[in-house]
Formats: sequence, C-alpha cells, structure tokens
Amino acid sequence: MKPLELRYRRLTRVLPAHYRRAWEDDMVSTFVESTTAHSDDPEFELDYGRPDARETASVLALAVRLRLSDQGPRRYALAGEAVRRLALTGTVFQAALALITGILRLTWPPPLVREAPTATLVLELLWLPALAALLAGRRKIAGVFALAATAGTFLSLPSSWGGIVLEVATLAAIAAYPKPATVHTRQWLAATGITAVVAFAVQWLGIVNEVAVAGVLTVAAGLVLLTMTPPAARETWLAAATIVMIAVLATLPNLAGHLVPIAWGVIGALAITGTAVAIRTRRTHKAT
Repeated sequence: MKPLELRYRRLTRVLPAHYRRAWEDDMVSTFVESTTAHSDDPEFELDYGRPDARETASVLALAVRLRLSDQGPRRYALAGEAVRRLALTGTVFQAALALITGILRLTWPPPLVREAPTATLVLELLWLPALAALLAGRRKIAGVFALAATAGTFLSLPSSWGGIVLEVATLAAIAAYPKPATVHTRQWLAATGITAVVAFAVQWLGIVNEVAVAGVLTVAAGLVLLTMTPPAARETWLAAATIVMIAVLATLPNLAGHLVPIAWGVIGALAITGTAVAIRTRRTHKAT
C-alpha cells in the first residue's frame, strides 16, 4: 500500500464504521486517482502526497452529517434531532433578545431604554431573519444571518464574551442542522414572543440588570417545560436544553456582580428542577 493511500485511509477513519465498511475502498480509490491524475509526477504524489484541505473538510463534514442522520443507528437519529432542536431553541432565544436589545433599545423614547445605534445592536437584529430562514427550511441562509449576527457580538468584546458561548453553540448547530423536517412554525414564533416578553419583564422588574442574565432565567425555565412533552421526545429535548443551559450559564462569572439574591435563588431552583427532569427522563427511557 502506497503512503498516499494509507493517509487517505487514516482520514476516512472519522467516518462511521458501517459507512466506512461499505464505501472506504471506493472513496480512497477516487481520491488517489484524482490526486495522481492532476500531478506532473504521479509517483512523487503516491509517496509524499497528502489529502488537501478541501478533501479533509469534505470528509469531516460528511462524518458530521452521517452521525446526525436518521439512516444509521438510533443514537445518530437522536443526536440529529437534538442538534435540530438546539439550533431552533438557540435561534429563538437570540431572536427574542434581538427584539429587546435591538428593536426596543433603538426605538423606545430616550428617557427609557433608547440607545444610539451601534454595529452590534444592528447586527443583533439579524437573528430575526435567521429564525425566519430556519423555520422555512433555508439552513444555509439562516447560517449566513447567524454568522453575521455573531460577528456583531465579537465587535463588542470583551464586555460580551459570555454571550459568545451560546451564539457560537447555536451557529454550530445551524451549520450541522440535519435535513429539513416538519417544523411547527406557529409554535416557534409564539415561543419567541413569550421568551422576549418574559426576559424583558424579568429585567424590567429589577431582578437582574442585564438582558443576558434575564435570558439565563428564561432558558432555564424551559427545562420545566420538558415535563410537558411526550416521553418519546424528552430525550432529545433534554439533550438540546442541556447544551443551551451549559452555554448560557457560562455567562454567569462575567455577570455575577449584577445578580441580586433573588436571582441566585431562582437560578438554584431551576438548576434543581433541571436535575429532577434529567433523572425522570433517564428513568422513563430505561422503562421503555
């Protein structure tokens, strides 16, 4: 076996075993033939050639898609559904915050919350068309809007480093979003409005001083809703909610000084509730 073929076989190890058994030989043969056919010295390529960046990226992307597909083992289908729900949940959360930090802060009267337009505030509004595109099944368009919105948050670093965690997690989920499935658009739009109202109300009542921390309470409250979902859906919902919670709670060290005692109590109660839901979901899964 030539070194070039060996390197391609090492690259294909990232693919799921069942797919590799069926297609590895054909893939490696195609890669080797393509590399040597476009080289002035095929023998040199066979000894010293390596997979280029484009080939490596395509194989890695294929590995991700296969592990999120419903065509393989059940765990892959569950992972794909969790990623789909993470993308939708994260985008809904960001779109809700865009309604507050964007539209309200740019349009309300100056004595209240109006602020001068900044690149960050304007770019945050792009989460709204990102959500619309995702609900319409236009994943690539949603990814472009989400990427631009996330870039806007980077412009305000280091003050908003905590928000980057959830935005990057959401962006990654959109990029890996499995093939389009039926999405209940009205329910997700309603969830966006409710999230915005609750987050704004929590901030307005003075429980917390920052919208991002209000979002922690809002997303954490979503764990409670897991008890209302059908047993078959709880497993993937719990996985998605857990990732969102980890990402959002990563903002707390940067914002701890803004929390009053009641906020810590609410977060603690929600954390306990989330743990209880996780245990209940685990037991339900074992029972079935």
